Amino acid sequence: MPDRGDAPRERASPRDPRSWRDEPPRREIRWRQVILVPALAIAVGAASSVLIAHLAPPPARTPLLPTQTEPNLPLPRSSAAMAYDPATRTTLLFGGDYAGHRLDDTWSWSGSRWTQLHPPASPPGLTAPQMAYDPRSEAVVLIGGSAGSATSSAPSTWTWDGSTWRPEPGSGLQGPVDAALATDAAAGQVILVSAESGTRGIGTWVWSGRHWSLLHPPTSPPQAGLLAYDEASGRLLMVTGPDATSLGSSGGDVWSWDGTTWSPVGGPAAAVPTDGEHRPDVLAPSADGPLLLTSSDMYLWDADRWVNQGLTPDPRRIAEAVAYDAAAQEVVLFGGNCLTCLGLPLVELDDTWTWDGRWAPRAGAIPPTPVIAT
Repeated sequence: MPDRGDAPRERASPRDPRSWRDEPPRREIRWRQVILVPALAIAVGAASSVLIAHLAPPPARTPLLPTQTEPNLPLPRSSAAMAYDPATRTTLLFGGDYAGHRLDDTWSWSGSRWTQLHPPASPPGLTAPQMAYDPRSEAVVLIGGSAGSATSSAPSTWTWDGSTWRPEPGSGLQGPVDAALATDAAAGQVILVSAESGTRGIGTWVWSGRHWSLLHPPTSPPQAGLLAYDEASGRLLMVTGPDATSLGSSGGDVWSWDGTTWSPVGGPAAAVPTDGEHRPDVLAPSADGPLLLTSSDMYLWDADRWVNQGLTPDPRRIAEAVAYDAAAQEVVLFGGNCLTCLGLPLVELDDTWTWDGRWAPRAGAIPPTPVIAT
């Protein structure tokens, strides 16, 4: 378990209107330069002046990423992918969005600090990709996400072997932007759930180590949702319903995957917690069961019901990256879109938190202000 006694870094509060977070990203603007060159020609009996205006061609322009606020922290981001890699006993972070930039950097969380990795090969910049560890091949699998039209032909499935990314062009599946991916620890395999094109249903896929295979369970949920492994039941748990993917909705169900088919779980107590505003946002495994995070609260799955565990890290956020560090037995959370910071569009965060029954601020996070009883 990492030492929680480390003094946190002093940083401007993400809610401070003077904070750098509230400033738009700085972009270098290069204007066409107009160079005026006067010339005076003098001859016997005559004189003239010539004004030469020269319009210089603009230099090549490339999108500029903001400078990191701290060299040992990933850039702020939302909708990044994160997964625990038991082969290296580290948590892997890839991609995400910052101020409209799709990021393509890879970072590793050791349990106490971040380290940027520089693999010789890497996926393109992606927003909202999915990652999970595959016990069969001992590699992390990445699929899906939005890469933009410029990289639409790139392989949609990649694997991480601990030192580099490898494209999997023969995977047999062009990963959808919206999908759910998780490790089925009981079966020792990676399961992908995606919406089926043109139908009101889902596709359930399994990763062989080199390609995807479509399964044909006798029963399936009507739509995809959030997916995580439940160690207590030895099954995958999926939160479905419109509130798992959109704001202002209510209702929702819980389904489980036993390796062969999908089954609905529980009764009224299993209904997805929502008040129409604070929607379920992330589902992650934990030492105590699947943990469901909304934009304000979090809930722990207890056999057939959701139990409120209190508030999520401050500031409130959505689209954070979350993974479960099995060695340390703690949930790791990074970044997301801040819901209480000044600025539109939503400001991205770069703080790290861990949860082992309580939230602890880690790299880049601001400890909560103690409340003094009066």
